[in-house]
Amino acid sequence: MANKIIVKSFLWTALESYSSQGIAFIVSIFMARILTPADYGIIGIIGVFLALSDIFIDSGFSNALINKQNCTKADFSTVFYTNIVISLVFFAILFFCAPLIASFYKNPVLAWTTRAMALTFVISSFGAVSMTILTKELRFKAKAIIAFIVSCISGFIGIYLAYNGWGVWALVWQAVISCAIRVVVSVVYVRWKPILKFSRSSFVELFKFGSNLLGSNIIYTLYNNIYSLVIGKVFNPTQLGYFSRAEGYAKLIPINVSGVLAKILFPILSKTQNDDEEMMRLYHRFILVTSAILFPGCLFVAGLAAPLVSLLITDKWMPIVPLLQILSFAGVFEHFTSINSNFILAKGKSNLFLHMHLITKIVGILILLVSVIFNLTVVAWGKVLYSLVCLLVSYYYLRKIIAMKLNNDFGNILKIFILSGGIAIGDIMIFNQIYYTWLSLLCVLMVNCIVYLLGLYYLCPHVVAMLKQLYKSKDANS
Repeated sequence: MANKIIVKSFLWTALESYSSQGIAFIVSIFMARILTPADYGIIGIIGVFLALSDIFIDSGFSNALINKQNCTKADFSTVFYTNIVISLVFFAILFFCAPLIASFYKNPVLAWTTRAMALTFVISSFGAVSMTILTKELRFKAKAIIAFIVSCISGFIGIYLAYNGWGVWALVWQAVISCAIRVVVSVVYVRWKPILKFSRSSFVELFKFGSNLLGSNIIYTLYNNIYSLVIGKVFNPTQLGYFSRAEGYAKLIPINVSGVLAKILFPILSKTQNDDEEMMRLYHRFILVTSAILFPGCLFVAGLAAPLVSLLITDKWMPIVPLLQILSFAGVFEHFTSINSNFILAKGKSNLFLHMHLITKIVGILILLVSVIFNLTVVAWGKVLYSLVCLLVSYYYLRKIIAMKLNNDFGNILKIFILSGGIAIGDIMIFNQIYYTWLSLLCVLMVNCIVYLLGLYYLCPHVVAMLKQLYKSKDANS
């Protein structure tokens, strides 16, 4: 039964992520062809302050609600009112601090774009509980439908505004409208209404769990966005635009694999948190299956970076190619960290989660401070090094609470990595010799898939058997 739930949840969550990310990817291609790297650089700078504020607004309450076994109406309503109040506070803070941000980066456009983007706080607060309910109840089909609707409408509006000369404001209003649509659709779909009650006991109980997550999320978000802060200041918005686009495209596949797993792992594992044997079985399965899917995806992007950038978003973005190739390797390590983190949280060890982030982010900041002295290429390699550090630290903390061992999994993982990496190196050598065309790209991609599947079949029959088992489970669910 658990296996069927996992497969069904994975399929709908994958549909949610793949459809929305797929549409977002198509939209980003159109908009990148129209807008400039500097436009994306401005949004990258604003994103730092938005991300940090958003963490404070949520304060770990969403995960606390998901983790709690028997939530009451008072629990949900308390979180609802708390989110609204905190969102209004942070909207006011950003509204009045926006001129200071613009002055610091010597870019007057940042003042009103920051204020406009801050509207997303207030808007999102009204739908946060509804989205949490969908996740807690494993209603991933509904989330998939909502994500698809939001991506289609906001994407169309963003492209329309970009084509009509709105520049960076096309990205701003796309984000605001996307947020508004998500709230409206989720509220209508869930049909949850808050009661007129704020429970102090509920707040204290939920915040006790969420406070550790708040700390770790602040550290995590600050680190992830500190690149935008530093690059935007040390270099310029154009360079930041190059780095942010490269990082965005490099994360596209990891988000669609690890992100899908993260959405379903935590609520599912929270229900089996007292069964270590079952959690170990799930761990080994997720590690191998995601490796077989993620590794070729990330490394193929690295190998095909040059033709993909040239053909999709034009040659004006070619400076991102080496950055994209390097950052693609970070995704290989990040998905392991994502799985480890979800297992730690599912055991209710949010304190260990906080400790893990403290250690890794201190190391990460040191790496950034050293690498930024040189150039963006060194910064990108520094991020790969940081992702490896995160993997090692997360695995260390996971083994403190569950006797996890990779055993034979490591051999299969290494084989998958070498196979995928070898194909990617071949791609780079091929496209150094031929002209970029859609036909050549499709031909090479088809050969990649055939070689990989054959290699996987002969080198990792155990993994192939596991994938077949999951496919049969999918058929049973349908």
